[in-house]
Amino acid sequence: MAEPISILIVEDEVLIGKHLAICLEDEGYRVHGIVSSFEEATTQLKKELPSLVLLDINLGGLLDGIDLAGELRHQYQVPFIFITSNTDARTVSRAKLTEPAGFIVKPFQANDLRPSIEIALHRHQQQAAPIRENEQHSFFIKERHEMKRLYYAEIDYVEAADNYSIIHTPEHKHILSQTLKSMETKLVPFGFLRVHRSFLVNVSKINCVRPTEVIIGEKAVPISANSRSELMKFIRTL
Repeated sequence: MAEPISILIVEDEVLIGKHLAICLEDEGYRVHGIVSSFEEATTQLKKELPSLVLLDINLGGLLDGIDLAGELRHQYQVPFIFITSNTDARTVSRAKLTEPAGFIVKPFQANDLRPSIEIALHRHQQQAAPIRENEQHSFFIKERHEMKRLYYAEIDYVEAADNYSIIHTPEHKHILSQTLKSMETKLVPFGFLRVHRSFLVNVSKINCVRPTEVIIGEKAVPISANSRSELMKFIRTL
């Protein structure tokens, strides 16, 4: 059984916060919590992320709901809907910059909530799908004291070096503690081809095919006779 959608309420007016909670529970949602400030909200978010946040723009303290919206979007990737009585041009302009999933104006009706929430969640799922797909087309590599994401599409070719692989991109070389065979298993489904016992190339990066080599950027990568035949078949299917 799927867990109920959890919603965090960020509202500095106690009665409105409680009213929202009752409306949400009546609709079958789980209330993740009711908080009244930027600081309380971030504390709650660090403990557990909700499915969505209903967010008042006016909050007690120096930082308001629009400041919190920026955190939700960039740090937590949680969708949010503004609920506010502030509809002046300046406030709306600031709010739009955070790209909210919805905007409900006070006073609101209880039946305004479900359509706005469902649309917001659907839109968030649609936007997140390409991100999840791109993450599957990448891996992390260690550079000094950092772990950096490298997308398959960035790779020109991979070169064998004993039990290591050297990944060549247009700007850098990265040494990975994996064999070329291991890299081949990972990359072949994404448009890479083994053209030599020591080289695996990103076919989309090839500029020219010669009898004994392929050109990628300014680099000539050797290619065996058997692999050249396979490459030509591959190219003809593109």
